[in-house]
Amino acid sequence: MSEIIFTEIDGSVLEGGGQILRTAISLSAILGIPVRVTNIRANRSKPGLAAQHLVGIKLVADMCGAKLRGDSIGSSEILFIPGKRIKRGHYVADTRTAGSISLLMQIALPCALLADGPVTLDLKGGTNADMAPQIEYMTEVFRNVLKLFGATFDMTVHRRGYYPKGGGFVTVDVTPIHKFVATRVMERGFISKIYGWSFVAGTLPMRLANQMSEGFKEKINDLHPRTDITVLKEDINLAPNNCSGIIGGCLDTHLQDQVIIYMALAEGRSCMRVGDITQHTKTAIYIAELISHVRFEIVEDDSQNIIQCTGLRVLNRHHPNHAEQRY
Repeated sequence: MSEIIFTEIDGSVLEGGGQILRTAISLSAILGIPVRVTNIRANRSKPGLAAQHLVGIKLVADMCGAKLRGDSIGSSEILFIPGKRIKRGHYVADTRTAGSISLLMQIALPCALLADGPVTLDLKGGTNADMAPQIEYMTEVFRNVLKLFGATFDMTVHRRGYYPKGGGFVTVDVTPIHKFVATRVMERGFISKIYGWSFVAGTLPMRLANQMSEGFKEKINDLHPRTDITVLKEDINLAPNNCSGIIGGCLDTHLQDQVIIYMALAEGRSCMRVGDITQHTKTAIYIAELISHVRFEIVEDDSQNIIQCTGLRVLNRHHPNHAEQRY
C-alpha cells in the first residue's frame, strides 16, 4: 500500500463523529480517491468506530469493491481504497441495533445515484430515534430537495424500529442519474399544510398516540389550521418511541449538512439560504473541500447565511446519457 497516495483526514476535527466518516467515504467511492481517517471519534466517550459507522462503511465498500483496513469496532483509524466503479445490485446493511437507517442512507445514497445500474438497499436498524433524521424526514423533506438536484429514490418502510432494539426494515430503490444539477433554494415560500406522525409501540396504549396528536394540533392550530396528524400503533415486539414531523420553510438545521455533498458534485453553482451554520454542516464542508478541492463560500445576509458552491460536474460515465452529453 506504500505506493498509494491517501487523502489524510483527522477524524477528531469539528463535529468529530460520524459526519466525517459519512462524507469522506461517500466522496472517496464516487471520486475514486483513497482516504485515511485517523483519530476516529477521538473526543467521544467511546472513541473509535461504532457499529453503525462500520456497517455504513462496509455497505459502501461492497457497492464500489473497495479495500478496507481497520474495519473493526473501536478502530481509531481506517483506510478506504475505492474500486473503479459503483456497481448495480441488491445490498443489505443491518446495524443489529437501533442505529439510524436514515444515516445509512446518507452514506450510501449519493453512491447509489451514480452507480452503473439500478440499486436496491435493504437497510435494517432504527427508523425513528433521537440524534438522527426520522425516516419520514427522508421521504417528506429530504427527497423533495434531492429532486432539485435532479435525483430521487423510492422507499418502502416494511417495519419500524425504535431504541434500544431496532428491528426496523426499509427498502430503498434507486435509479442512477447522469449528473447532479446545481440548484438554488433562496426563498422560504408559504406553509400550506402541516403533516405529522404520532407513534406508540410495544405495550403502550393507542390513547397515548392520540393524546400526542391532539396536543400538537391544539398548540399549532391557531397558526396553521390545516394540520394533519397520522396516528399509528406499532408491533408489540418493538420498543416505544414517538415522533412528529413538520414540513415547511427553507433548509432547516437537519437538512443543510445533507445537501453539501450534492452541491460539491453538481454541475453549476448552487446557493442555499439557511439560518445558523451547524457544526455538522461545517464538518461536511471541510471534508468536501479537502477531498474534492471544491470551494464553498458562506455569505452572511442579515440573520441568515447563504451557502454557495460551484460543483465539480461529476458525470456517471456508465449512464446511457453519457455518450450523448459528454461535452
